Amino acid sequence: MRGSRAAVVAAVAGVLVALAPAASAQARPRIAGLQVTQTGLGPPGPDYEVEVAARVRVCAQRGRVTVRVREQDTTFETPPTVNATQFRRFTRTQRSRCQTHEVSWILGDRFFGVGVYRLRFQVADRQGALSPSVFRKFETGD
Repeated sequence: MRGSRAAVVAAVAGVLVALAPAASAQARPRIAGLQVTQTGLGPPGPDYEVEVAARVRVCAQRGRVTVRVREQDTTFETPPTVNATQFRRFTRTQRSRCQTHEVSWILGDRFFGVGVYRLRFQVADRQGALSPSVFRKFETGD
């Protein structure tokens, strides 16, 4: 059965022993889907806030996962100038191979104004393996 993935049976000292194929390395976590929304809270004025909410479809091994978000506010120039940066982490429990997690936060004051609001999402599994980055951007104005 050379080259097959089937288990190989070998006779050792008259006893049959089943040899399983070598365990493959665990797959890297990945973001299978991402939806980001921004919702204004309250009337316009000094107490106005924006809630950013994301639905992240994560495929990873079961256990604890961390959704990592980098927020950046940049100018429209080429190359863009970074005005503000913030990092956020949200820990969730992964109960199945692929699962949707919801995370949300209140947009910081330094991200208001004219420019481009950029988000980078990554997922880390319980062993620290990182998913490839997924990006979203919103052009903003006052």
